[in-house]
Amino acid sequence: MIAQRREQYIEGKVLNARTRTFIPNVYVINLTSVSGTTTDQTGTFKIQSKVRDKLYFSFLGFKPIKVEVTNDMIKYRGTEVALTELAYALETDVATLYSFTGFLDIDARNTPITVGRRYNISGLPNRSYEVGDYSPGAVTKMLGGLFGVDNSLYSVFRRKAEKMKKLRLMRKNTDIKAFLSSKYDRNMILEFLGISIYDLEAILKNCNYSNLFIKKANDLQVLEAVSTCYDNFNILNRYN
Repeated sequence: MIAQRREQYIEGKVLNARTRTFIPNVYVINLTSVSGTTTDQTGTFKIQSKVRDKLYFSFLGFKPIKVEVTNDMIKYRGTEVALTELAYALETDVATLYSFTGFLDIDARNTPITVGRRYNISGLPNRSYEVGDYSPGAVTKMLGGLFGVDNSLYSVFRRKAEKMKKLRLMRKNTDIKAFLSSKYDRNMILEFLGISIYDLEAILKNCNYSNLFIKKANDLQVLEAVSTCYDNFNILNRYN
């Protein structure tokens, strides 16, 4: 009889490195398995993990950190992860960004759409940005971009094929979607996909997203954009 493999978890707490007080509602994301959770009111978290998994801890006003799981972290309960506070000025700037918009699916239902599939951004009067341009001209432009001789988009998608497979899992995970809907720094997307900010911008530009969208969309909207672009790339590549 084959023994069933027991699932492995890490249990621990997240605390403020300066005050040593525990922090509730910190996002804890397993970058390897594409899963996530948050700390409870006592700063405690529990997440399924195995040795060498990468865990990402993030909370508004604190510097995010990435931790590699060790045997001791799984074997012994009570791992403590300390987050360092950001400078007050930076914290103020970040907090301002958080007022722009919420979940993509909620925005899509409640925000007026113009002919160019543009969405108004709450807090930016008389400004809008597209979530993909589906005009005939845009399709031609994207096709040219996808299969250009020196195209960076093709290179990134081919080079990071294994990482790109995480896109579907990320879109299905409600904890990760909730986290990304409140972020504008692209850090989590870059960590998940293993790409640079230059690669990310190249993907969005080649798939016909505007500079305004690239700068102002939240991370969940950027995730949806990259995922849509990658799906289109795979479909078109079959016939190329």
